[in-house]
Amino acid sequence: MKFFSPVLTSAALVIAAVCGSPMMRQEEESSSCTLSGTYTSGTDVSSCSTVTIKSLKVPAGVTLDLTDVKSGASIVFSGTTAFGEKKWSGPLVLLTGTDLTVSGTGTLDGQSAWYWKQGTSITRPVFFRMSKVISSTVSAFTIKNSPYRMFSILSSSISSSDTASGLTVKNNKIVDSVNGIRIKTIIDDYGEVTDVTYTDNTLSNVENAIVIHGDYSKSEGGYTGSATSKVTITDITIDGLTGSADQVYDILVDSDVVSGWTFSGIDVSGDTGRCSGEPSGVPC
Repeated sequence: MKFFSPVLTSAALVIAAVCGSPMMRQEEESSSCTLSGTYTSGTDVSSCSTVTIKSLKVPAGVTLDLTDVKSGASIVFSGTTAFGEKKWSGPLVLLTGTDLTVSGTGTLDGQSAWYWKQGTSITRPVFFRMSKVISSTVSAFTIKNSPYRMFSILSSSISSSDTASGLTVKNNKIVDSVNGIRIKTIIDDYGEVTDVTYTDNTLSNVENAIVIHGDYSKSEGGYTGSATSKVTITDITIDGLTGSADQVYDILVDSDVVSGWTFSGIDVSGDTGRCSGEPSGVPC
């Protein structure tokens, strides 16, 4: 997947239409569906083995809901998907499922310029949230102009027992962003982040290249400065990270809950930054 932040058939049946523009067309029952025009909240894609998203406008305050797709489905972004602007928490896209393939040559545009004009203290939507996504691949399409956090990966709705594992982030380009690679865990919570691999990613004009924090407060919406999270962060691999950043490292974790980090092939220009609690072998 390419990440850019201001710098993831003939119609037999018309399922929905907005302002005269067809939004979803289904070629064949339990087969291929196409989304185009203006998206309608609640559109049912549960019978579609392939969902092709062409040029699509998602209204302000509406989530492009991909949570009810079939196991093994393919989701293809082939045009430009643009999201209306609104002060809200989002997400703009929500994905859930098993054995999914999400790909394409299309672009998702979060229209970030509008948000930055409103100031820095407004509520901004998360762009692309993945919740309970299992054994799936997300690749190739472009995300640009993110109003806030580009990707949010959730594993369960119970924060005290979250597990995120088996994630590979590969061959991405992150441009004009606050953070490049980031893992953050919530203070005083328990859970596990394990077997996460970042391979051959590139940064350009990023503030913080590698961020791993165990002091995030949901209530405060930021870091506390005290790494009291009990979420274990183990078997983290960074193999190949190049480009430029203001600082390479911003790490604050409890040394008792981290192990098995392997960092190699890091060639990022910028200040070294700061580390606290990291396992041995991290070149900070």
